[in-house]
This record gives sequence, C-alpha cells and structure tokens, in this order.
Amino acid sequence: LFSDMGKYSKAEPLFLEAMAIREKLLGKEHADYASSLNNLGELYFYIGEFEKSEACFAELFKISQSFIIKALYYLSEEEISLYLNNFTEYQNRIFTFVSRFSGNQNVSEQVCYNSCLFYKGFLLNAANRIKTLALCDTTATEKFNKLKSYKYRLAAEYSKPILDRKHVPELERKSNELEKDLVRTINGYGQAIQQINWQDVQQMLKSNEVAIEFVDYKYWLKVKSDSIMYGALI
Repeated sequence: LFSDMGKYSKAEPLFLEAMAIREKLLGKEHADYASSLNNLGELYFYIGEFEKSEACFAELFKISQSFIIKALYYLSEEEISLYLNNFTEYQNRIFTFVSRFSGNQNVSEQVCYNSCLFYKGFLLNAANRIKTLALCDTTATEKFNKLKSYKYRLAAEYSKPILDRKHVPELERKSNELEKDLVRTINGYGQAIQQINWQDVQQMLKSNEVAIEFVDYKYWLKVKSDSIMYGALI
C-alpha cells in the first residue's frame, strides 16, 4: 500500500522484512520470495537506486527461469502458458528498466540478452524437443516419466514452508542422477536441455561479426501500458 501511495521510505523496510521472513520460512525457491524481489526491484527503480534494482531483477530472472525449467517436465501446456505470462511480465519490467536506466547497464543488458535466448531458444524450441526425445523408446519414456514424478514431488515440497518439507535431498539426488542417465543414453538430450547464454553466442562470433537479438515488450512504469516498444540487443 505504501509503495502504491508513493511513500517509498515507509514501504522499503516492510518489503525487506517480508523478504527476510519469506527467505527464512520458505526459502529462495519459493514463488513468494520471487514476489518480494519483484516488489523491491520496482521500489528501488522508482527512487533511483538503480544498482539495487538491477540486483533484484537479475536474481528474479534466475529464479523465474528455474521455476519454468522444472515446471516444463510435469505441467500441461495450459499451465505452462500461465508460468510464461509471469515470465513475460518480468521481461517487461527488466526491458523497461534497461531502456530508462542511464547508468552502467552492463549487467542488466546481459540479463536481457540471456532472457531472450532462454525464451526464444529454450522455451519455444528445446522444450518440445526434450519431450520428443524422451518418447523415442519404451525405456526412455519410462525414465522420463519417473523424472517427471520427481520434479512434481519436488515442486510440491518447495511450495511448503522449509520445516514442513520432506525427502527433498533424496528427491534432488534421484532427479539429478536420472537426468544424467538420460543425457548419457539418449542422443541429443544433453543438447536439448542446455541453455545458451550471451557468452556462448559471443564465442561463436568472428572478429567482423555481430549478433543482434530483436525484442518487443510492453512499456511498464507503475502499471503496464498498451505501448509496444522495440529494442535490439547487440
């Protein structure tokens, strides 16, 4: 409420307290912790503390990316689209932030580029490829279904307070071992789950080449507007 009223000096300590409580009780893997990062990132943006805002948005991107990767294994297409709506909203914020921030944009621009590669490369292409590869034979399908089960159970446990969670280390271990097994035994699976970042693109360029990612986003300040903005990340 204080933030919406523009009373940022009153809002900041409450946002920080809420985030500390959520981190302690729920952990950084929880959606409520991500919500706190978003709230703080917005607040710091409004008051001109761009380095703090940048740090919040960068961490928020990593967490939301992790949510989506795990969810791809067990959610339906409709449910995944809801996850992507949240991811797109976060993209709107970080792209608007970079377009308005006149300071050192290096970290934020890297986050934007990685966000583009993740959305366009992994989500729109690799996710379907993973499922296709996993259905290539009976053994692969059985392993993939077991991996889906582990991912689903982990998501359910991470949605609980830390003290109420059960068998998380065991489920994480089984999930990691099974994923490594799929990488070893299914040709192309390792490439499908690999996420490319801006450094990977840079290393592929020759001295006279440039890679450009074109983006469009809803301009966002306080509230999302109807204005579609376009940018090029070089």
